[in-house]
Amino acid sequence: MYKFFLIVLLSIVPLVTWADNSGNSSGFSWSEKIGWIHFSGEDAGIDYGVKISNDQISGYIWSEKAGWISLNCFNDLSCKSQPYGVVSDGEGNLSGFAWSEKGGWINFSGVGAVEYQVQVASNGNLSGYAWSEKVGWINTNDSGEYYGVQSEEGEAYCEDCVPCNPPVLAWGFDEGIGAVAHDDSLRGNNITNDGTLENGPIWQERSECVSGKCLYFDGNNDNVNRAYDTDLSFKENSFSIGTWFKSPAVSIPAYLMSRYDSAGWKLWLDADGDVCFGIDDDGTWSSETPDDYTCTSGKNYDNDTWHYVLAKKDFTNGIYIYLDGTEVASDVSLSAVSSLSGTNPTFYTALNSDGISSPFVGFLDDVKIYSYGRSDEQIRQDYNAGSSGAKTNRGTSVSMGDKSAKWMSDGLVGYWKMDESSWNGTAGEVKDVSGNNNHGTASGGASTTVGKFGNGGNFNGGTDAVLTNTSSSGNFTYSAWIKISGGGSYPYIATATNNNWFWNANSGTGKMQFYNGTAWTTLSTKSVVDNVWHHVVYTGDGNNIKGYIDGVLDTTNALSNPAMTVGVQIGRRGASYSLIGNVDEFRTYNRALSPDEIKQLYNYAPGPVMHLKMDEKVSGD
Repeated sequence: MYKFFLIVLLSIVPLVTWADNSGNSSGFSWSEKIGWIHFSGEDAGIDYGVKISNDQISGYIWSEKAGWISLNCFNDLSCKSQPYGVVSDGEGNLSGFAWSEKGGWINFSGVGAVEYQVQVASNGNLSGYAWSEKVGWINTNDSGEYYGVQSEEGEAYCEDCVPCNPPVLAWGFDEGIGAVAHDDSLRGNNITNDGTLENGPIWQERSECVSGKCLYFDGNNDNVNRAYDTDLSFKENSFSIGTWFKSPAVSIPAYLMSRYDSAGWKLWLDADGDVCFGIDDDGTWSSETPDDYTCTSGKNYDNDTWHYVLAKKDFTNGIYIYLDGTEVASDVSLSAVSSLSGTNPTFYTALNSDGISSPFVGFLDDVKIYSYGRSDEQIRQDYNAGSSGAKTNRGTSVSMGDKSAKWMSDGLVGYWKMDESSWNGTAGEVKDVSGNNNHGTASGGASTTVGKFGNGGNFNGGTDAVLTNTSSSGNFTYSAWIKISGGGSYPYIATATNNNWFWNANSGTGKMQFYNGTAWTTLSTKSVVDNVWHHVVYTGDGNNIKGYIDGVLDTTNALSNPAMTVGVQIGRRGASYSLIGNVDEFRTYNRALSPDEIKQLYNYAPGPVMHLKMDEKVSGD
């Protein structure tokens, strides 16, 4: 295998940077660190565009991240009066420097190799690479297929000539509102691959997602789809499809993605929670048995935890499934070697290709499709980028973003925000937003009032409670914000409906206590009955029960986990022993959160119920 050392960046597909007959330039270039660079240069109706006149370059180019980049270095004070303007030698070869406050000097000469010099062809198209000490290589090439980059101080490295074009479709699901999932791939700088939300998938805040926001699908045929598009037709060639997903336990097949009509492909969870990928080229797909398919085994992925899946077809050589960055299944003896384009198929997420069957219940984030087979290293980078909260919509190996919040929803089996405006005992009125539909019902007069965040539950003693049908066993975490004013008999924060465990505050000392079905233990060294909001957590890992107050570990007790939990009552034990006070943001997990995660949960504040950006720049309706 040959290894090529190329100083290249992502291809512009099919964007071009060009100069028209008047000398004006327009179009886009791409920098791995500062994103798309706009050559058209117009702001508020004023033309700041790049111009070529008498072999001298003038004007400005624009980057969302670097701002305006001046090409007027012959007479622009922002260039510090240095005579480093960009010029042409009359034969289309550019040299000299542009200046950016954020990017510093940008050298159009190509640094060290003539073949990387920016050039203007007779048809006006720009090609070559400019160099910035701060942002690295900037690609002005207008077409062609380039090969993968791993950048280190301007050097690029490509192993085995693995293509790294950007995806042809990238749905980050970060809109948070509306009925359109915008394509972030910048495929041709148009939005032809925007997806349509149908039947009401629900936007989720970042605390429920991997990176940015995401979507929850309730299984009522809600989906995001894209009508037939040639960008997604790869014939018999290679391609890759990837997404993050989080699914509760399944008992019937559930489709993550599909694109099939007489030929095509599908990605699904089978009835055992295995992940499967199949292809078919002759219209004989029957149930979950296409011409060729492969499934994972030995580990199920319907466990309320975020997973990154990428499935790829390598020409006619094989099909492969990767979970969380590692190859886990393959079929290297294919019979479906003809075109998979099919007859105008629609691309669906969260639904089978017929648009009505085998819906997926759960969360999806960061859906991407590539027109080639991603390499093992690229897939690992995709997984690591998502785990860190970053986006890699353009297929680059360098990514930026906040730390992922996926830990906050990994293993989350119940989450009652208690933000409803009121409760009146209607079944399912206290909404579970974990995706598991464990909605609760107010009982005994429990109501809502001002909570720690938004609204919260108000319990006045007696028989007040919120009743849920959550069931669990094994390791666990229970978390809540509480404000207990005192009074009542042993104010109970939560209990198992089948009495297998109790969590309360001692009516005398105010300290938290826990009963695991066989023994009581003290969970805190200080009182929580003081009419002040406290974040309280207790966890079980099979060996120890731990209690936390306001993000800090308070006690560790050698105690086993309780037996199977059948139902959870919030604010009450049995038909009495209800606390007097407030509960908000009640969560339950099927794992023991770490001390660091609990600290982050304590510091976490849910997003606003309304967000008006006011970015319109115009007034009126």
